[in-house]
Amino acid sequence: MKKSALLVIDVQNEMFQVNDPVYEGDRLLHNLKQLIAKARSGGIPVIYIQHNDEGLMAGSEVWKINSEITPAMYVGYRHSEDKTGFLLPYDA
Repeated sequence: MKKSALLVIDVQNEMFQVNDPVYEGDRLLHNLKQLIAKARSGGIPVIYIQHNDEGLMAGSEVWKINSEITPAMYVGYRHSEDKTGFLLPYDA
């Protein structure tokens, strides 16, 4: 059986700060919203991965996932096994 998931990696508020925004941020968010909607309508899980480190503290405002693509619900967090500091909130 083939299994699929959509990974949304590091789309956090820090990427959209005025002083150093991600390239074509509005277009990126538009495309991600379409992909997320398509995955959800097809029953495909959407997994959000958030980076954190000394400059991007877990729980801070800049660490949060951008509000335009916030997960429908947080089922929980799981620390990755490779100890990189990534957290995996997932969207059922």
